[in-house]
Amino acid sequence: MKKIIFSLLMVGSAVFGDNVSDSQIYIKSGNAHGDSQNYTLAIKDYTKAIQLVSNISSYYVLRGTSYMKTNDNNMALKDFTKAIELESTYKDAYLARGMTYNAMKNYTLAKKDFSTLLGMDSKNMFAYFFRGQAYWEEGDTDYAIMDFSKVIELNPKYAEAYVIRGAIYTDMNLFSLAKIDAQKACELGSCELLNLLKKEGHI
Repeated sequence: MKKIIFSLLMVGSAVFGDNVSDSQIYIKSGNAHGDSQNYTLAIKDYTKAIQLVSNISSYYVLRGTSYMKTNDNNMALKDFTKAIELESTYKDAYLARGMTYNAMKNYTLAKKDFSTLLGMDSKNMFAYFFRGQAYWEEGDTDYAIMDFSKVIELNPKYAEAYVIRGAIYTDMNLFSLAKIDAQKACELGSCELLNLLKKEGHI
C-alpha cells in the first residue's frame, strides 16, 4: 500500500508545489523506517511531512499505522479520523480505524466503521474478518459466524478464518462443525485448533 500512496504523491507534487515535493522525502524516509520496524522514527518523519502539507489524507493513515504498531491507539485514532475528515471515502482509513476501535474494545464503533467500508466495497474480506472478531468479542456468535463464513466465501484459502470460525463452534459445543473447520485450516497449514480439539478429546 505504501508504494501506491507514494506513487500518487509523486503525481500530486506537480499540482501542489514544493511543499508536497519536500514532504515526499519524509514520507519515503518514514516508509523505510516502518519497513525496518523503527516506528518511532517513522512517526517523526510522517509528522514532518504533515507539518509541510496538512491536507493529504494518506499521510495521516501512514502515521496512524505507525502509532498502531507502537500501541498508541489514541493517537492512531486521531490520525485515522483526520484522514476520513479529509477524504470521506478513504477505505483504508475506515479499515484501520475499525481495527483501532477493536484494539480499544470499542466494538460498536468498530462495527460501524467496518460496515461503512462494506457499503463502499462489499467484497472487502478484511472488513468482514475484523467485524466478525468484534461480533465474537461481544458474544454475538451468529453474526460472527456469518462474517467469517463470508471471509471464507471470498477467500477459501484463508486459514485463519477457518480457525476462528472453528473456535466459535468449539465455544458453542458444536464439535462436529469445529472439526470440519479445524481440518480445513490444518490442510492450509494451521493445525493448532485441530491439535487442541484432539488434546481435549472433542474429536
